[in-house]
Amino acid sequence: MSDKGFGEFLVTEGILHAEGLRQALDTQRSMEGRLDTVLLDLGLVSELTLLAALGRYHSTRTVSRSELARATPDVARLVSPRVATRLLVVPFRHEGKTISIATLSPEDLLIEDEIGLLTGCLVSTFVTLEVRQSNTAAVTLYKKLGFEILGTRKNYYTKPDEDAHVMGLVLDQ
Repeated sequence: MSDKGFGEFLVTEGILHAEGLRQALDTQRSMEGRLDTVLLDLGLVSELTLLAALGRYHSTRTVSRSELARATPDVARLVSPRVATRLLVVPFRHEGKTISIATLSPEDLLIEDEIGLLTGCLVSTFVTLEVRQSNTAAVTLYKKLGFEILGTRKNYYTKPDEDAHVMGLVLDQ
C-alpha cells in the first residue's frame, strides 16, 4: 500500500482534510511508522473509520477486535504462533475448508499461499490494524477483549526508538 495513495484516498473520501494528511505524512517521515498508526496516534481519524476505509481501499473485508476475540483454540492451532508472528496474521475463523485470517497486508498473496499450504484450507483474508506499545488506550482495549502481551519486538519503531508489544489471544493449551 502506498501511504501517499492511501492518504489521498482518505482525503477524496472526505475522511481527512489535506492539512491533516500533510501533518500525518510529516510525522510519519520523522517517526518512520505506518500511516494508519500515525493517523490514529494524532487522533485525526477514529479506529473504526480507518478500518472501514482500509477495507474499501484494499477492496477487502475488515474484522473487528471483538470478532478476533472470539477465535477458538482449534482455529489458533491451525497456524503456529511462530508462523503467525512472522507473517503478522491472526487466524480467527475456520468454517469447512476455509480459514479466515486478519492481516495488515491483505494484498500480499504470498501470505495467503503460505497459510493455504500449511493448513490445507482456502484462505479468506481480512484487514486489521497494528498497535503501538505506547498506545495505552488500544493495549487496554485489547486486554479487555482477552488479549495478552505475548512478547516484545525490540526497536520495532524508530524516531523515536520504541518497542512493540506482540499481543494475541491466549487460548486453552
